[in-house]
Amino acid sequence: WSFDGQVGSLSVTRAADDNPLLVVSQPGGQYVMLDCEHWLSRHKAESASAESQRVPSSVYSLVQSKHHPEAPTEVVGSLRCAGSSVPSNLVALATLNGRITLLKNNEVQWQLHVGHQLFSLTKMDVTGDGADEVVACGWDGFT
Repeated sequence: WSFDGQVGSLSVTRAADDNPLLVVSQPGGQYVMLDCEHWLSRHKAESASAESQRVPSSVYSLVQSKHHPEAPTEVVGSLRCAGSSVPSNLVALATLNGRITLLKNNEVQWQLHVGHQLFSLTKMDVTGDGADEVVACGWDGFT
């Protein structure tokens, strides 16, 4: 695969049909979802031929800001919900310009803009309820 901009981070999540997806964050709040199952099946089928075809992927843009088109973006996927023993298809994104977005099936569930430059994103069960919380870190020490 080849991408137009700098890759911020990579994460794995699941599609609605439970197939694995690789999520690649791109500048400006954009991300690419790569269907790993589709790629593997095509790769195996084409391994005997010398010519490889391009695998379809989906490119999404959440931030339509003219002011921050190159803002680095971080991503974390497969967030665990309370009461579930398996990871969900929830994905969180954070941008350097301070936007945190939660997605489910590529639809925005919520967005939050904080007054900090966010550069790191992870997930962990902070409250002990079995669900993952999204943890973001800013350049000024805000977490």
